Amino acid sequence: RYPLTQADFALFNPNTRTCPTFRTRRDKEIAAKMYERAGVFVRDYEKRGGNPWGVRFQTMFHMANDAHLFKTKESLEAEGFRLEGNIYVRETPGE
Repeated sequence: RYPLTQADFALFNPNTRTCPTFRTRRDKEIAAKMYERAGVFVRDYEKRGGNPWGVRFQTMFHMANDAHLFKTKESLEAEGFRLEGNIYVRETPGE
């Protein structure tokens, strides 16, 4: 067991002030040295200078946000696709 102070929470997670998890006191000490030297990537609460790297976060493509883009077997077959191996293909006109 080892203590975490309010300053530790601000150092490790300045945006959320949530509780970091470390296996050992040594892990906490190493992380503290890293954050003291490099800081956090983006500080949400700073309007100017809070994102010195110009980082933008985004989610590319996944079922939770993009479910409307996925089609069912039935809808693909209704559009003229057929299953070849594990890929649905549709013949083009003239084939």
